[in-house]
Amino acid sequence: MKTFFSAAALASMRSSGYRHTTYALAELVDNSFDAGATKTKIIFFEKRDGNNRRYIDEIIVSDNGLGMPEEVLYSCLTFGATTNTNLATMVTEKKMGKFGFGLPNASLSQCKFIKVYSWQKSGAVLSTKLDLQESLDQNTIDLPPVQPESLPSHYEQASAVLDKKHGVIISWQKCDMLSAVK
Repeated sequence: MKTFFSAAALASMRSSGYRHTTYALAELVDNSFDAGATKTKIIFFEKRDGNNRRYIDEIIVSDNGLGMPEEVLYSCLTFGATTNTNLATMVTEKKMGKFGFGLPNASLSQCKFIKVYSWQKSGAVLSTKLDLQESLDQNTIDLPPVQPESLPSHYEQASAVLDKKHGVIISWQKCDMLSAVK
């Protein structure tokens, strides 16, 4: 069955729209507030390379929003998937996201690997991911199924969980397009 675009087109999306890491992060923060969050937190995890130079290994954006149900989580990394379909509601509630391009586009503009964790009503943490290199290697744009998963231990150490009952954490890994490295 044919799709509308290829894995190579997905890779080319990396250079569209976000000229600076700050704008890409702002997109995720906007999404958090659209999802009912009252708090967000951006955390940078550093490591050292073979020459003992520091580099950013991972960036996470966490929030205390309502979390995503499984069906929304499954499509959240799909270009054009949105839960904001009623224009009147978007205007009334002053929602910023409208078209379903923000999360995948902002994320791919900065990194090659995105993982999204979500939990609701003190339930299990569910996750999904988009691995650009895996998509290119397998020449596919199919997303893997949502699966239950524990949060990495370094998130707990960084106080990334803002509400144990509900929330979302978006992880950017393999960050190769960050505009500010200091």
